[in-house]
Amino acid sequence: MSAQAKTALNGKYLPGGGAAFFNAIRKALGPLPFIADDLGATSPEVVVLLDQFQIPGTRVLQFEFGSELQTNSDPPTPHPLKTVVYTGTHDNNTTAGWYKKLPGPQREVLRKRLGANDAEMFGP
Repeated sequence: MSAQAKTALNGKYLPGGGAAFFNAIRKALGPLPFIADDLGATSPEVVVLLDQFQIPGTRVLQFEFGSELQTNSDPPTPHPLKTVVYTGTHDNNTTAGWYKKLPGPQREVLRKRLGANDAEMFGP
């Protein structure tokens, strides 16, 4: 594996600098606004590190509503207080495109959960 690889196909996770890394950054540059992309597998050590340095994680609403809107009437799990929430990512459809592709019954459930109508879902 090398940094010159054309894709991440053969990549792997490597341990980072942990608390020492963030302490060194703070010492050299002062406090900086970090956001953790913690959408994948997160180890308990990472959760502790993010909490220790008060680094918010991320959530994606399209993933949280998922494909079981008709059978699951529970709202998504409440987000931790310091969380950055995106409607989608570069890997999925726009929110309007995602909404248009939902089957009618799922769109109805989503509208009810959000207290919105079609015009509000698509915007001006």
